[in-house]
Amino acid sequence: MLKQNIIYLTKLLNSLIEFVFIEKRLPQRLTENYIFQYPSFIKSYFNNKYKIIKYENIAVVDLNNVQKRYLFQILYFLSMSHTQLIFIWDFNIKNYIKLGYEGRRLLSIKNLKIVNKIPDNLKITTLVTENLQQHNYSVKPEKLRILVEQDVAQKPCSESFLIPYSVHPSFLQNYQQYTNKLSKFRSNHRLWSILFSGNVGFVGDKHLVERYYGVPSRDRSVEFLIKHTKQLNIKVIDNIWERKHLTKKAEKYSNYSLLLCQKKGLQEKWLIELSNANFFLALPGGYMLMCHNVIEAMSVGTIPIISYENWLYPNLIHGKNCLVYKTLDEMYDLIDQITKIDNDTIKTMKKNVINYYDEYLSYYKVVDFIKNYKGTNLYLYFNNENAEILKNVTNESILSCGGGLQNIANKNL
Repeated sequence: MLKQNIIYLTKLLNSLIEFVFIEKRLPQRLTENYIFQYPSFIKSYFNNKYKIIKYENIAVVDLNNVQKRYLFQILYFLSMSHTQLIFIWDFNIKNYIKLGYEGRRLLSIKNLKIVNKIPDNLKITTLVTENLQQHNYSVKPEKLRILVEQDVAQKPCSESFLIPYSVHPSFLQNYQQYTNKLSKFRSNHRLWSILFSGNVGFVGDKHLVERYYGVPSRDRSVEFLIKHTKQLNIKVIDNIWERKHLTKKAEKYSNYSLLLCQKKGLQEKWLIELSNANFFLALPGGYMLMCHNVIEAMSVGTIPIISYENWLYPNLIHGKNCLVYKTLDEMYDLIDQITKIDNDTIKTMKKNVINYYDEYLSYYKVVDFIKNYKGTNLYLYFNNENAEILKNVTNESILSCGGGLQNIANKNL
């Protein structure tokens, strides 16, 4: 019993060390409390209190049911299309902690001011809420009313628009810097054939993805690939220290068909790693298909190998801007055949992937659409990663076929 406890504690300590090394912070379960968060809450509270409102092109946002990273993403997106963003929110320590680590990134938005209620006599350009009946506002928007919707399984209405799935919040927080680096990474010489990297070993229901969406889960896929390392010439990296030096020793892995990283890497090296590979194996997440890794891979011109091509709009096309599999055997065949694809074909697919990202996934393009939109109401949908919603997605859902305005938007983008 003592030996088992020692082994358990050792594993726990190693996991903690790895997390701190990679994330450069303590796990949220240790820090999401009054003791840890109160000092930063006080600082953020007073920073916000003394922010000066700019009285031009104002968007007022009142979203009670959007939480954590999704709230940050919506607010950041809106901050790009307005001079001033006013967020109706009760700024107290309880709500501050409830935001979570990723959600608190919203406090870094420079043109965001948090208030308890809309200031009197305020002229606003845009009002953003969750439904038309929400509150009886004393002010009306001069230009646009945006209704934020989270049920992406719905069929699109005529005034609807689907926000593209976002890169990781850490990249979104510095989106201009992120975008400025892309041309460098896109021109990088590719040494690896296929790369996979991401969290593995989900502690919950690891086969939920298979029951809900009918494709192999990440855990089952990784288990399958490890079982076939010799047949497919796969290099498995399960050591954090080897993972750390991946790009420094990039040529060492150039002869493998797939570089399978079971350890998460450093965020600051992620785009460099992605840009070293021709293809990225975009396995599903823990409870839904989509993962921000596929968006980041496409941003640097790395071609996705994917089982959920219809979860992006316009849908990705096999052989043009992605490679599609639906079963483990199909994934096996793709990995086996990719080494036989000629360089000209890869170059063409890479160009198509970059064009797709720039046209349909770049937030700058969508911001342009919002700025130029002539309507008075807009239903803005986003994927909040709710598995109970996503299991109901069909080919007629807004997630798969885009919003009613999407075709018009694509012509303008």
